Amino acid sequence: MIQFFSTSPIIDSFDSLNKQLEEQLKTDRKRTHYSKHQLIEDFWKKENKVIHSLTEEDYPIFKEVEAKLNRYHEIKFDQTIIHIPKAYGYSQLTVAFTWNIFKVLTPYGEL
Repeated sequence: MIQFFSTSPIIDSFDSLNKQLEEQLKTDRKRTHYSKHQLIEDFWKKENKVIHSLTEEDYPIFKEVEAKLNRYHEIKFDQTIIHIPKAYGYSQLTVAFTWNIFKVLTPYGEL
């Protein structure tokens, strides 16, 4: 019988899974790279000198801000004025900012 998938790891906790993965990766570093014919451990040592560690603080994926419209249907965020033409009649809005877009939310849904 041909087995197409490897067996699933037995997970007692995330800590035990992390330890299993760490052991597998440490043994895997002792083999040679398939195309560069050099130990993976050597690549790891070279890259480890220049990589940065992750911060301990959580980084927010998005930022939600309560916003109040002025009489021209604009909000101000980080010294930037954003015109929201469909916001007529809403005095209080919630704005969800991500790195590249923003969504304007009313109590009834997204504008």
